[in-house]
Amino acid sequence: MLAGSLLAADKLVLLYGEDGTLMNNCSEGAKQTAVEKNASSKDTMCIEIVIKFGEAKWAWCGWNNPGDFEWGEYKKFKFVIINTSKENTPEFYLNIKDFSSKSGDREDWAELPIVLKPGKNEITLDISVLTTKNKERKLNKDEIKFWHFSFREELKAPVYLWNVWLEK
Repeated sequence: MLAGSLLAADKLVLLYGEDGTLMNNCSEGAKQTAVEKNASSKDTMCIEIVIKFGEAKWAWCGWNNPGDFEWGEYKKFKFVIINTSKENTPEFYLNIKDFSSKSGDREDWAELPIVLKPGKNEITLDISVLTTKNKERKLNKDEIKFWHFSFREELKAPVYLWNVWLEK
């Protein structure tokens, strides 16, 4: 299933890991792989994300040019992810940019913090109003050009991402 496919009027799928769809923009230091899970499970595919910086000081993994659809009506950004570590992950972020966002200027992007507990995490982030990190302007949710998970610390263990979607 392609990113941005409409399942129902109240749900917009951005990424469907179960069919092996990968994010289309990852930095050096971020590795993603479609992997099979336990064959007895109904969910057979997911995306493994490994963050090892090497020379870099941060890494990202996400979706560039996420399609020709509007986020305006949607109020929740949701995803299912498993943290394989026995500890909480370091804080990382969901960054969202619109077509007015300045490339490379984190202050001009929406930035929502995330911490994963060990095991399965069903995350819901409020996107009813997206403002830039510096709070100088609202993002235009009908002109989203890029979203990604941004990591400023290495993860101690892989995380497994299944699905990413928007809900009204």
